[in-house]
Amino acid sequence: MAEAIAARTRGDDYQARVFWLHEEVAFEDPGLRYFDDVSLYYKYGVPDERGGTILADHYQVKFHVDCSGCLTSDALMDPAFIGAKSRSLLQRMQDFRAAYASAKIPFRLYFVSPWDTDRADPLAKLVSNQGGEIRLGVLFDGGSDQTPMGRVRKAWGEHLELNDEGLKGALEPLRVVPRYFDLKILSELLNIRLGGVGLMPVGDHSQANVYDDLIKKVHQAGRVRFTSDQLREVCERERLWQGTPSAPGSSETYGIRSFSRWAEHIEDETDKMVCLVRYFDNREIRARGLWGSKVVPEVREFVSQMKPGRSYRLLLDAHTSVCFAAGYFLRLKSGIEVSVMQGTQGRRELWTPRPVDASNGAMCWSIAQESLNSSGAEVAIAVSVTHDVIADVRAYVKAHLPRVGRILTFAVLPGPGPAAIRDADHAVSLSQALAASLRTERTLKERKEAMHLFLSAPAGFSFFLGRLAQSFGPVVTYEYDFETNAPGAYQAGIRLPASGS
Repeated sequence: MAEAIAARTRGDDYQARVFWLHEEVAFEDPGLRYFDDVSLYYKYGVPDERGGTILADHYQVKFHVDCSGCLTSDALMDPAFIGAKSRSLLQRMQDFRAAYASAKIPFRLYFVSPWDTDRADPLAKLVSNQGGEIRLGVLFDGGSDQTPMGRVRKAWGEHLELNDEGLKGALEPLRVVPRYFDLKILSELLNIRLGGVGLMPVGDHSQANVYDDLIKKVHQAGRVRFTSDQLREVCERERLWQGTPSAPGSSETYGIRSFSRWAEHIEDETDKMVCLVRYFDNREIRARGLWGSKVVPEVREFVSQMKPGRSYRLLLDAHTSVCFAAGYFLRLKSGIEVSVMQGTQGRRELWTPRPVDASNGAMCWSIAQESLNSSGAEVAIAVSVTHDVIADVRAYVKAHLPRVGRILTFAVLPGPGPAAIRDADHAVSLSQALAASLRTERTLKERKEAMHLFLSAPAGFSFFLGRLAQSFGPVVTYEYDFETNAPGAYQAGIRLPASGS
């Protein structure tokens, strides 16, 4: 009995923390049928993963006390999976659409769980890593009902009593988000958001989370839906409001987003932003040519709005190539001061570059080279900061880059890892030392040829390195395919300098 009560309590806390991550939000809205745990409402349309806009997000939050299960295509048809007696998750989705689609308010329906998808189940290939949407092109692949996707398609259609076209429409708003944060990581992410909007973070050593209890008590008093101003009033009464920190001088916050998972509400944190999500499927570019024809021009145009003599904060929820390109188009000589809002170990820090001694950074790199069986003068650069990339880079280069004659490897000391970069000064020092080494370690002939850059590093470091990259000569960046996680699973990204840069 005690364990059952504890599990229910942790489930309630999990739901409450999801609530506090957002603004203009409802908690267990009795006016909704299903997907009512948390609801978000937007004054202006928010871009979604399918190229449209939405005005509301509705969440069903399912907490599990352990990791003993997985999300499967069959589970979505099983009422017991969500603790229900008669209506499955898919049926609840269909009921919600039938009740509220006529309101002409485009919405998404989120099912979030700390459980992962079963890799052996077709659902693992159907759930997009971009925003949790069902990959309709994969489900409706033209195969027969005897294929894995065909069996899922047939089972879901019969379960909902829909033909293929009806099933497509029913699944459009659904978002399945596996591997959602556990309670600890959710608390750390919440602390980032709380401090950013002026609320008091929960202390590292606090056993209780006041925000968990607060929303439950307010909900019990009959209040369900809140704007950000109303939430602030509630928090002020509870002495949780501390105000947003004022930065010296005038500073605007710009944002670049190329993937939406965990970055859905970047609009709330920025004064200006550019969204590139429509050019990607999960983290993969929809067509190789879009890097040069769409992504690069939009990044260049966006950062060109920053003016010399002013300071800016830059929020980067974007691919490594995009972060590097943003820095490339904001060269240091531009006179524009840019700090990066960097996520670091569960919190967000403002990385403000300052003059540092680059010689200190030079002592923090382990540099090595590998000669290949090629007479080509192109060079591959493997930079290991958060992960060791050399094995994957070696596999990719040997298979796809015959003109590369050498691989230069740069590994941060004492070793790559999520906390390898301590702070902004460390990031700046490392980037300056790396930029200097890229000039001295390559021959004159190599510097005239393309440099193939494989980066595993924080967004802020990639940006700082990009600001120094005008002297590198031709550069091609590469993105790792985390979905396949296969050896050497890289794809070419941005080529610089681009036309017009």
